[in-house]
Amino acid sequence: MADSKLRNIGWTLLSLFIMGGLIDATLAQGPDLSSRGICKVIDSHDAPSINRYRMPLIEPRRALLDDDGTCYIADWSAGTVVRRASSGKISLVLEDLTEPCCLARDLNGNLLIGCHSEGMTELGKIVKVSKDGSTSVIAANLNGPIDMAFDSSGNLYVVNSRGDNVVRISPSGDITQILTNISSPSCLAIDRHDTLYVASSTDGIIYSLDAMGSFSEVASGMHMPTHMEFDSRDHLIVANYDTTELTYVGKSGQLRPYAIVPKGTIAHTFDCDDNLLLINSDLPSVTLVKSNVRVPCPHCEKDLLLRLRPKKNRPSRPAKPVI
Repeated sequence: MADSKLRNIGWTLLSLFIMGGLIDATLAQGPDLSSRGICKVIDSHDAPSINRYRMPLIEPRRALLDDDGTCYIADWSAGTVVRRASSGKISLVLEDLTEPCCLARDLNGNLLIGCHSEGMTELGKIVKVSKDGSTSVIAANLNGPIDMAFDSSGNLYVVNSRGDNVVRISPSGDITQILTNISSPSCLAIDRHDTLYVASSTDGIIYSLDAMGSFSEVASGMHMPTHMEFDSRDHLIVANYDTTELTYVGKSGQLRPYAIVPKGTIAHTFDCDDNLLLINSDLPSVTLVKSNVRVPCPHCEKDLLLRLRPKKNRPSRPAKPVI
């Protein structure tokens, strides 16, 4: 009964997200659409569609989307990574993992899986799944790896939640500690300029480290940030596990609501058209909110981008003067 009530609350909140649309419509505008084979953008006053993936999940923590729509999901409690093809077919990638919590893909297309390993000292590891399906450990003796991301040179940055630090793993496998004394770091993201952003879950602060080594505080006031992701326009969007909000963090540190989402949303990611995929560890669920749809152009070989933006109702004026 309690689980059913929780699900209903979650879907109600997600409906609010859909009806409200994106808080800042400019965030949804895609960059350089011609480079994606899109010739025009059309706005339609329709609500985004919701596709809740039907998958046997226990506690999903992260998802990785390929350009073809294939989705990989790290299930913390199940100890598995599963694949959902764009057709909806579900398959097992790897099992018997200890708290798989983050996913990344290297420059060669190999899948990397971070294993938190109960946060035990020097038991965390990064597992590589090659294209041929073979597996290997590329980094071990980590202290609670919880998130990771690649820069443009192929260096892998890993957040150690129990070590309160961030390490860099070079393509050759050398491990270097680059940040220390970050209180309970929970997530990181890297922008197109190779600036690293890392969040403290206890302090609610986001820090940055640019390519020149300059370290600074970017924003504060987060509520247990658990994931950060850049959209195609390099906007930083943060999941706050302790609230029902995804937060947009501006370049100067200003915070704005980006979307209202179900409680328990622990992570999110964007597909190639900037549609939002929500990962909820409490429900548990993985849900695609599709607000950008490609349709064929009747006049050329390119696509039209149809943006679904609900029309906001204006307050009606009274028929007679109100005395």
